[in-house]
Amino acid sequence: MKEQELFKENLKKTSQRIYDFLTKNEDANSWQVKTNLNLSSSVMYLAIGMLVSEGKIEISEEGINYKLNKPIPKPLVSTQPATPINATASAPENIKN
Repeated sequence: MKEQELFKENLKKTSQRIYDFLTKNEDANSWQVKTNLNLSSSVMYLAIGMLVSEGKIEISEEGINYKLNKPIPKPLVSTQPATPINATASAPENIKN
């Protein structure tokens, strides 16, 4: 494997480790991730950037660190009531049964 491919693979694995950590520790910041997962700052921030670009996490400033959150899932179903179908409406004239 080339060095670049190894680097990308390592970055994917690190991103998954961070994501798994955030699943168990919802109120984590970048310092906690770095120290608990024993990551270098550069690899950690690249992996965080990857997760942000994929929409898997969100970040916000928290002093000199960053607060990391998994985004709140959006509802799959619309919260607006469905428009009722008029059961008595007839078929258009150009459609024959």
